[in-house]
Amino acid sequence: MIKKINVLLLTESSIQLKNFIDTYKRNFKKRKLVNIKAIAINHNKEFYLGIPSINITKKKREKKLIEIIKKKKINLLICLHYKWILSYKILSLVDFNAINVHGADTRIFRGNHTTIFHILKNKKNICSTMHFINKEVDRGKIIKIKKLKIKKLDTGQSLQEKLLTQGFDMILNLFKSLINHETNFIKFFKNKNTAEKNSNKAKYIKINEIFKYKRIKNFKDLQLKARAFDYDRHEPAYILLNGIKYYVRIDNGIKK
Repeated sequence: MIKKINVLLLTESSIQLKNFIDTYKRNFKKRKLVNIKAIAINHNKEFYLGIPSINITKKKREKKLIEIIKKKKINLLICLHYKWILSYKILSLVDFNAINVHGADTRIFRGNHTTIFHILKNKKNICSTMHFINKEVDRGKIIKIKKLKIKKLDTGQSLQEKLLTQGFDMILNLFKSLINHETNFIKFFKNKNTAEKNSNKAKYIKINEIFKYKRIKNFKDLQLKARAFDYDRHEPAYILLNGIKYYVRIDNGIKK
């Protein structure tokens, strides 16, 4: 029987993370069974929202993760929109008790930048998929899927923010289920090494793949590309005229 579930959360700095930590402290921290012991995040602070943190953007990331897992006696890894692949060594330290919340159905899209591709493909829905992490990227057994409707003026950025909110809600629901003993930790991870059926057929999106889609070649795809690449961390979609890039963005004043 597990007396304490010590969590290392791997994610990115966001208002959604702050809201999540506030809710966790208010509703779950005093219950003591589930403890967020550390956060691996793109933030250069020793503590983030009062919780020990490590900066995942720096070199020696692997070494720091291993150190904090051992120091804090971590027995559960939870990833939400964490863009780096966890090594076999790190997963082994927690006996593969690891969960990812992916921003797509892993049987359709695996890898990075799922919000961009959903808009480019003019999809009507996107989803958050909670799944176990195994040796292959985004191929672990699915735990739960939650759909999200894509609105006409959603952008890559707005969808990312909505998926973060939805993903954190799914993690909070898991915490609640564990604390109330509705879910048994040992039994829960019984299928952790099982691959999800048909996930090998999903399109795997690589980080560098998106660059070839940014150029707008005609008016037909202008709106889709402008929306897809309206994303804080990316170069916007552009029109190329006489060797000069003219960037296109959605008017932020428009209600979404």
